[in-house]
Amino acid sequence: MDERIPPYDEDAENSVLGAMMLNADAIDRVQRILTPIDFYRPRNAAIYHAILTLWNDGKKVDAVTVADVLRADGSLAKMGGGVSDLISLISNTPATSSAGRYAEIIVNKATYRRAIAVANDITFTAYTQSMDPSDLIDEAIRALKTAQVSLGDMPAAVWNMDDFLDQPPEDSPQWIIPDVIRNGWRIMLVASEGSGKTTLFRQVAICTAQGIHPFLHTKIPPKRTLIVDCENPQDSIVDMCSPIRQEALRQTGDGYDADRAWLWWQPQGINLRSRSDRIRLETVIQHVQPDLVCIGPVYKIYQVNAHENDELAAREVMATLDDLRTRYKFGLMLEHHAPKGAGGKREMMPFGTSLWLRWPELGISMQPLDPTSEDMGHMKVGRWRGDRLENNWPIELRHSKPWPWEGIYPTASYGTPPPLPASIPRDYNERTEAEAPPSTDSQLDMLTSIVEDGVVRGYGPGDDPF
Repeated sequence: MDERIPPYDEDAENSVLGAMMLNADAIDRVQRILTPIDFYRPRNAAIYHAILTLWNDGKKVDAVTVADVLRADGSLAKMGGGVSDLISLISNTPATSSAGRYAEIIVNKATYRRAIAVANDITFTAYTQSMDPSDLIDEAIRALKTAQVSLGDMPAAVWNMDDFLDQPPEDSPQWIIPDVIRNGWRIMLVASEGSGKTTLFRQVAICTAQGIHPFLHTKIPPKRTLIVDCENPQDSIVDMCSPIRQEALRQTGDGYDADRAWLWWQPQGINLRSRSDRIRLETVIQHVQPDLVCIGPVYKIYQVNAHENDELAAREVMATLDDLRTRYKFGLMLEHHAPKGAGGKREMMPFGTSLWLRWPELGISMQPLDPTSEDMGHMKVGRWRGDRLENNWPIELRHSKPWPWEGIYPTASYGTPPPLPASIPRDYNERTEAEAPPSTDSQLDMLTSIVEDGVVRGYGPGDDPF
């Protein structure tokens, strides 16, 4: 039996209580940090609770009033002391100005104790083998994250409303593609098979990486992009992406930067409900540091067990994607299929659980401009849900040359799109140091895979992408 004493700091516990009985400002600072369960000594937890009771009631806090509260709830008798003990705490307090620091010490020790408790529980479960090992690891991670937070801590992202509204423009989510997608947005594109939605995703990713608006083909700030392809064979990707890359190279010339466009090729699909696949995806994202991630198709990024419904599985996948886009600060575009309705007619909404209907900021659909025709060369761009945020997607997409897709806008939005330039001038002064390629040679080198069984590559002029 382990008889080691858990971590705690008696001097810090005594000093913070003394400071609070001496100075009201100390109470205000400490009550934002500590809760009674953070104290190791039950006596100190009871004194702290009594101080907060007086403070919240707007009453004076000193040794006599605290003793009165403790006496009323029976705690004073259990402690075996009286007012003299509380006065001793006050007299031995080094400095009331250090109350916040004392509180931080107490929280740190309490966190160590919670971590020890979690580790003991995990160790017991591992020895008894009473839980699936993958589930055990997930539970350990969840429990340890919980152990980091004291109930009295102020959560992250709590704002004074005026401060939130008055943030400078540079601190607000920035456009990745002007009027199309901002940092942090979720866009789901739904269409039938063979509609060209996969080609559109490739065009969006490659153009954006080279500073070309994917619909207007005008100059925009370049961004880092990652395609996660969970379905298409190698030759399909090569045939689809090579002409887009060649046109991007023609328009950007020396400004072409191979390190900004990346592909993770997983034709067998991935399962984001699996811890190993979640780690692999995060490893790729951490390495590439993308501004925009294009993933699809949705039905190939997770698996549903025989005894489960799709809603449970989709909820887990949404949570994983939300966590990654929030922590790594990228915009997310998902490709999904439309279900077949009665008589084979397509209903332009996501296949599967209705949770997908409520999840993204934008729900985009693509279907033939003439619903009676099977011509996929001229598509109407619609919505399968109302937009949450202001944007300006094209109202139509049309097959064109040299780009696979050309966006068509109402005249009121942009006027007549300008003619395609022979090249897009690159102003290197507009780019950050991180965006600038280190050298011409390094741009053209094939970058190596960073996962065991996937292909993650940035490729340049003359490279075969496979």
